[in-house]
This record gives sequence, C-alpha cells and structure tokens, in this order.
Amino acid sequence: MKLLLHLGAHRTGTTALQNSLQRRPRILRDAGIAFWGPRTMRRGKRKAYIPGVAGASAARREDLAPVVAEFATAFEKEQAAGMSTLLVSDENILGAMRDNYRGATLYADARARLMALAGLLPGPPARIFLCVRDYADYAVSIHAHLATRMAVGDFDTDRLQHMGDRHGWRSVVGDIRSVFPDARISLWRYVGRAAAVRGSIGVMLGHDIAQRIGEIPRGQNRSASRFALV
Repeated sequence: MKLLLHLGAHRTGTTALQNSLQRRPRILRDAGIAFWGPRTMRRGKRKAYIPGVAGASAARREDLAPVVAEFATAFEKEQAAGMSTLLVSDENILGAMRDNYRGATLYADARARLMALAGLLPGPPARIFLCVRDYADYAVSIHAHLATRMAVGDFDTDRLQHMGDRHGWRSVVGDIRSVFPDARISLWRYVGRAAAVRGSIGVMLGHDIAQRIGEIPRGQNRSASRFALV
C-alpha cells in the first residue's frame, strides 16, 4: 500500500482540505484511497502517542505500546479492503500551534515527533506534503486564532517577527528529510482561496479526484484578520 503523508501545517488551509476529503469517502475509496485525518489519528490513546513517545520516559512508551498494535491492525484492514493508497493528514504530527506561539519558533521538536510517527507506520511514506506560510502572516494568524481560545495578550512584534530565525521552514524540512530520507517532499505556499485547497488535493491525489471532490467548504476554522487585532 502506497503511503502519503500530509503534515499541514497549522493555519494553511489544512482543516478545509481535511473536511473536504472526510465528506467524500466514497469517491476516495472507489479509487482505492483510504484517508486518515485527525478523527482517525487522534482517536482515544492515539492522540497521546506521538507527543508521549517523542518526549516520554520508557514507562510511558510501554503504556502506549497497544497503540502500535492498533495501528497495525487498522493498516491490515485497509489493505484487505482493497485500498492501494493511504493518505494520512494531521497538522499536529509536527507539533502544537500553541507551542509555536509560546516559543516564537516553528515546530521545534518536529524531528522527535516524526520519529515517533515512524514507529506507527507500516513503512516509510512515498511522498510527504507540507504547505508553508510567510512568517509574519503565520504569526498574526496563530495569534488571532489563539486569542479566541486563551489569553495571549497584545501581539508581541519584537518576539514574533523573528519566528523563523531559530527553527523555520527550512529546519522543518530538514527534520522531515532526516527521518524519511527517501520520501519525495512537496512544498507549496499558502494562498487563502478555496481553489488553492482543491489544487492541493490535486497534487496529492490527482486532479481527477480533486474535480470529483467538488466545491470546497468556505470559512472553516477561520480566525479574525490582522485588522481586527489593532
């Protein structure tokens, strides 16, 4: 079974893409494509596996061992159902948006988390997809998004304008390459339009599938704009 890995990232139209695929399972499965989004990847103890293994004690890893067996069984079921391709999509694989904001960096522990993910997969992914966003734009977007969920204070320009200095997109791609050296990595820049989401689906699964998916739901997981924060 060919394995495809879509890593997001946060605030790059990932939710719209995932929901578009989630609501058209028959189209995908008729084409031999299984889709595992956040609902699948974060179910039960699965949610704790990657952060738990990435930075946990041996005892914690032993506690999460049944998750590995659970995933292995799930992979076998997909193959038995005739699925030839599996697309895994979860932006939290790389890390938490809240940690990016607090640390003013991008996915500082991505390598450890990807190594944890590798322990769940039946083999290395053939292709890995990542959408990136301008640093300043990304910082404003996560500030606006988190402001509706927690106390974040005023936008800290001095700190957040340097978000990509210590561990930016180049470093994230380096982390991906170090864990999955043989995978083909495809990058594209975020554009806030529904057509861009359909284009991303086309890159990952083929443009015929993207056309059959149809209209992309608008306004999903939308945050306030930068004008609302001043």
